[in-house]
Amino acid sequence: MIAAIAMLAAPIAATAGHYNYYYSGPAKYLHLGPAGAGTFFANVGGGGSQTVSGEVTVTFVWARDGTADDPPASTFVTINCTTDSEAAGPGCFASASCGLPGNTTTTSPPNPYQAWQNDSATYTFVQGEPGDSFTYKLSPSLAAGISWGSCQATVSAWATPVLLGVAGATTGADGGRQAIIGQHLQASPTAGQAVFSQAAWTVFEDGSGANATLFSRFTSSLTSGHAD
Repeated sequence: MIAAIAMLAAPIAATAGHYNYYYSGPAKYLHLGPAGAGTFFANVGGGGSQTVSGEVTVTFVWARDGTADDPPASTFVTINCTTDSEAAGPGCFASASCGLPGNTTTTSPPNPYQAWQNDSATYTFVQGEPGDSFTYKLSPSLAAGISWGSCQATVSAWATPVLLGVAGATTGADGGRQAIIGQHLQASPTAGQAVFSQAAWTVFEDGSGANATLFSRFTSSLTSGHAD
């Protein structure tokens, strides 16, 4: 998984801010926590058969901590989902799916009078050029019943900006941080608890001449981690 972060080297600016999270889905199932910090939660139960299905959309909206805080070039995203179906009665059934990659499903042993199934998944990826807002969609699917059934689904999300701190830059006459050709710089990428490896720098001109502004592009592999 590759994350590319481009930042101006003269002056070098820091990105600050965070993403708020908002959830939307089928109205008959939707129970929300506080805007920007809650989860999608669906819970149905009762006699007969019960189902939870439909598309859930997580919308990430950039919130500036300061007036100059532009969205990051990349952000580390984690989508977490858990589902649970339970049923009782002769010939009962239960099924549950998060609709996410890398899911883990547990099914009850054969029993003509009781059935349950759980499914959970945590999906992590890098969203390049996320801008002021972006979305992720998934479709949990649950069914349970005969005499009695219960279905629950929970979806939560985090988006942690991938930031690049630069040490070794000098201070220009205007007070801004800047770098010149041949100057040694040290990059320090951060994104929650993500682990970075295979870091590399590429320096190139923007084509405007000898005094062209220099840009630095940092490329890394995200090998493991979690966004908080």
